[in-house]
Amino acid sequence: MSAARTERLLNLLALLLNSRRPLSFQEIRDLDEFSAYQLDDPKSAERAFERDKATLVDLGVPLRWIGGTEEDEDGGGYVVDESEYYFPELDLSPSEAALLSIAGAALCAMPGFPQKNAVQRALAKLGFDAELPGDLPVVAHTPLHQDAQAEVIGERVEMLHDAVAKGQRLELAYRSLGGKVAERAIDAYGIFYRHGIWYVVAYCHLREDIRTFHLGRMEALELIKTKNPVPHYSLPKDFKLARYSQRRAWQFPEHGPVKVILRLSAACRGREAELFGPDARIEEHDGETFLRLEVSHQKAFFRELLPMGTNAELLAPQSWRDELADIYGNLALRYEQGGAA
Repeated sequence: MSAARTERLLNLLALLLNSRRPLSFQEIRDLDEFSAYQLDDPKSAERAFERDKATLVDLGVPLRWIGGTEEDEDGGGYVVDESEYYFPELDLSPSEAALLSIAGAALCAMPGFPQKNAVQRALAKLGFDAELPGDLPVVAHTPLHQDAQAEVIGERVEMLHDAVAKGQRLELAYRSLGGKVAERAIDAYGIFYRHGIWYVVAYCHLREDIRTFHLGRMEALELIKTKNPVPHYSLPKDFKLARYSQRRAWQFPEHGPVKVILRLSAACRGREAELFGPDARIEEHDGETFLRLEVSHQKAFFRELLPMGTNAELLAPQSWRDELADIYGNLALRYEQGGAA
C-alpha cells in the first residue's frame, strides 16, 4: 500500500470518528485531503472511495451507513461506531492485574520472543496509573536454559518470525537424532514453544513435505537472499499450527506409522491423555489398562518410554519390544559395572 493511500485511509478514519453526524460521500469528497475522490470521472471517484471503505472494513473498522429521514432522503451518510471501535475500559481486580503482569513478564523474559516490545507497551498501559513500589521481584521465568545456546535460539526465533511474516525462504543445516547433518531449504509456516523447547513447522523442500524442526538441533539458519522483493511463498489456506503443535515427538514423520500396544500401571490411570496425547486409544481388559498408538518416530518414542520404566510396558510390535529389552539390559549392565568399580 502506498504512503499516499495509507495517509488517506487514516484521514478518512479520523474524520468519521470525530464527526458528530453521518457524512455523505459528497461531503467527504469536497475536503482538500481527499483529492483522490475529486476525479473528472464520477464513477472512478466512487470506485476509489468504495475501495477505501472496503479496506477499512477488512481492518476491523465498524463503518456503516445511516440512511436519511423521510423528509430528507439524501441526508444519509457514513459513521464509525465509537462504542465498537474503541476497547471498553478494563476493570481488572488486583489479582487479575497481577496474573496478567506475571504472564507478560514471563513472555518478555523468554529469549527470542518476537512480540516483546508489544507486550511491554501493553503492560505499561495497564500499569499507567498504578503506584509500583520500586523494583519488583522476579516472580516468573521460562524454562529455557540460560546458556550460550539460549542466545542463539533467541536469534533464530526472531529470524523465523520475520520469515513467516514476509514469506522468505530459509536455508537450514539440521542435525537428526542420529547425529547426521543435512542441508535443506524450508518455508517456515509457524513457530511454537512447548516444554521449554522452540519448534518451527515448515515445508521441507528436501523431503517435499511439512516437517517440524527442533531449534536446538539447527546447526545453521539463514535467509536465502534475493533481489526480488516478492515473497517466496504464502501459507496454505488449510494450514493450522495447532494441528502440529499438539503432536508428540514420536508422531513426527521419520518412518511409516507403526501400531504400538502398551500396558500401563495403575499409577498412569487417569493420565493417559496427558502422557500420550489425545490420539491414544485406551482399552480396559480384566482390570488392566492398555494403550494403542501409531508411532512414526521410533527413537523419539523410546526416549519418552524409557524414563517410565515398569509403568509402561511395550507389548507390540515384538521387534520393538526386543530392541527395548536390549537397551534396558545394556543400561543395567552399565550400572552394575559402575557399582563394582
